[in-house]
Amino acid sequence: MTKKQKAKIAKICGIIAIVIAALTFILKEIVKENLKDLHDSLTKAEFQFRTESGQTVISLQILVGQEQAELLRIQDEKRAGKDSTPQDFSTLITQDTVRAQEALAEVNSDFDSASRLIDAFPSTAKDLRNLREQVRGPLEKMNTQVRETLKTKPDHDLPRFVAVKFAMISVILQGVSVALLGDAALTAARRVQEASDYLIRICTRAVYCLVLLGFALGLYAAITGIKSESAE
Repeated sequence: MTKKQKAKIAKICGIIAIVIAALTFILKEIVKENLKDLHDSLTKAEFQFRTESGQTVISLQILVGQEQAELLRIQDEKRAGKDSTPQDFSTLITQDTVRAQEALAEVNSDFDSASRLIDAFPSTAKDLRNLREQVRGPLEKMNTQVRETLKTKPDHDLPRFVAVKFAMISVILQGVSVALLGDAALTAARRVQEASDYLIRICTRAVYCLVLLGFALGLYAAITGIKSESAE
């Protein structure tokens, strides 16, 4: 191999080493850091969501249990022949109104928490955002109807009692939809975090390999260049 050919090879190796250095920078500073930022953002949003929404599921379960207990009590009274006694709905309506208002606030809070978790995803997560909008529409409609029903009114009769019950059931059913949205967001968050962890490991190994390869090529180019200059 002539000196001219060696010099040419050294020059090519030097160029390749520069390209590898640029790729190393891109992988380390852009790709890897962006993946790490996405992972950390989702981890933080997931922790916040779990902290904020954990109590709501328990509250809804308690509410359903209270409704079932009340239904059993009414059935027992009917079997005991007490259903002929005029029922005072005032206390029951007040009690159910308070329960429904608390449940409504918790469901709305859960939706906000799930929405913030979804906002932590990249813009490519269109399915989650579409699902959120599908839940948002019925939720807003339910909010309007339930708040109107739960407004203070002078009526304390059976129709008013039934209306408040239906409002509470609407809140519970909507709470299930919000819970499913949150579960979908959590599942997607775990998948993205796992994928990010995997890609970060790949990037780290790729950076190490590129650094070694770039160093070897740069060293070869330098040694070859020095030999060519010495030979001249």
